[in-house]
Amino acid sequence: MGPQVLVGRLRTTLRAAVVAAAVLVLAACSSAAPTERGEVHGGWQGTWTSSLGGGGAVNAQFVHEGGTLTGVVSITNSPCLVNGTVNGSVTGDNVAFGAVSGGHGIQFTARLGDATMTGSYSVSAGDCAGDTGTFQLTKLN
Repeated sequence: MGPQVLVGRLRTTLRAAVVAAAVLVLAACSSAAPTERGEVHGGWQGTWTSSLGGGGAVNAQFVHEGGTLTGVVSITNSPCLVNGTVNGSVTGDNVAFGAVSGGHGIQFTARLGDATMTGSYSVSAGDCAGDTGTFQLTKLN
């Protein structure tokens, strides 16, 4: 086998190794992207709609560490809860949290999408106990 044949085979082998390395690097980067579903940490805004009629805006700031969710929420046009503290959990694409302010409490359950959170709520305590509805949030940051 001549030197030109060996050089040609070496070039082919090197090209294959470079392509394989690039594929591995891209696969590793895509599996660790911080914007994948399940990323809840940060600011969110959206709307809520009551099954009794009415609705308004929702703004939330979440801290997501491990499976624990904490933060604050503000709700407009609600006769019961305006600002509240949040405590809950995140498991995969499922989010569950409660918001409490004074004697009022709301339980939220949601499903995460790509920079979206869609779910339902039920009021468990306070003047609006028994109310249920839906909400949609979009991630800000």
